[in-house]
Amino acid sequence: MVNVFGKKLHVEMDRWLGHNFSETSGNRYELELYVDFGGKQAFSFERRSTHQHLVPTGFVENSYYNPVIYPVVTANKFKVRLRAIERDSPDADDRASGTIEIDLDKEPPHSSWSIIAAADGTDLKMQVWFNILTLDYVNFDDGRPETGIQDQRNWPYPWNDIRLFEHWLGLGHNVGVPWRQGNIISERAYWMLQWPSGPARKYIQRVYRYEITELGMAHDVVSSIFLPHNTTVILHEHGPNDSRFDPAKGRRLASFGLHNLGDIGWNDKLSTIDLITTTGESAPVN
Repeated sequence: MVNVFGKKLHVEMDRWLGHNFSETSGNRYELELYVDFGGKQAFSFERRSTHQHLVPTGFVENSYYNPVIYPVVTANKFKVRLRAIERDSPDADDRASGTIEIDLDKEPPHSSWSIIAAADGTDLKMQVWFNILTLDYVNFDDGRPETGIQDQRNWPYPWNDIRLFEHWLGLGHNVGVPWRQGNIISERAYWMLQWPSGPARKYIQRVYRYEITELGMAHDVVSSIFLPHNTTVILHEHGPNDSRFDPAKGRRLASFGLHNLGDIGWNDKLSTIDLITTTGESAPVN
């Protein structure tokens, strides 16, 4: 099994609209709808009638609620295709399709979409609405062995550095945060005994500070941040040269994963970020 990085979308199928497509009033028809995400079928819907030739607007019902489907895509930009088939006995089947392109970096969840299936030579025309609610990062087997994941340190996420994102869920314009010697603002050494009975070892803790404009991100636009394992950062609302800057009011984050800053009251507030790193000397200090 070969794993690749992907995004599992939470998609609510909302409603459909059938235009006047039946060729003869009174014919029995069967209508089939198929929705593909990223080239793979994710949903199918069937409607039957014995008398109508005008399909009314309706909700895509599954018992008492609209179904939520979970297609997996590998890129932030992908195509959604609607395929419609009308089996209108005794006439020949009519087929129609339509495609739209979705770019999650430009239209992050929650977003609402509509797609129309139509074709020349037939009056079959269908329209379906759906909502992309949120997404999860996953690893999955896409059947292409040449694209297997090589670096597994931060599964299921595809990034290996600290990364700032314009939108929540790790979407939109994004920049990495490097470890630059010129951005060190403090450095201190301390010693720690090695458990259970080893000698003391010297450690160096360094703090790097970046105003996010120097990284290519504007103030007050960051909505999510990814932290690799063993990473600590401190978020600041103002720039270091702003009279309102107060290091004591920073927000510390240290847990691995993707953090949506709106969850902690920091959406569109970040102006400065501190990185804290601790390294041990290769040989113990006696």
